[in-house]
Amino acid sequence: MIKEGERPKYLYFLIEGEVLNVNLNRVYGDGSMIGDADIIMNRQRALDTIITLKDSFFVRIAKEVVLNMVCEFPEIAQEMMLTVKSKETVRLDPSLFYEFSKTSIGVKRALQKIYAYLKVTDQVKE
Repeated sequence: MIKEGERPKYLYFLIEGEVLNVNLNRVYGDGSMIGDADIIMNRQRALDTIITLKDSFFVRIAKEVVLNMVCEFPEIAQEMMLTVKSKETVRLDPSLFYEFSKTSIGVKRALQKIYAYLKVTDQVKE
């Protein structure tokens, strides 16, 4: 899905399935966002390797589209910033990962808003 060393070009929403961040040895499930912190914080770091552990369904959104949505819709930006802030807290203190994964309702709200935006702007390809 994502090879180590790539630069952030897309935001991935994991609709259904399970992926592993090989570098951090963390498993992410339904409703997870991958790449959001790098896009929102405009980081150009090399990404970790992400592999699927079972059949998975993703929504992949180009970085430019994400940035346009954030500019156009403050409520999407707010949801994403709350999620990114939580993820950064977990990155600095990995012991909080379990708590974050149990309470990531902001991710689901952001996903719903972003998907609605994409449908309205005819950017959803089935």
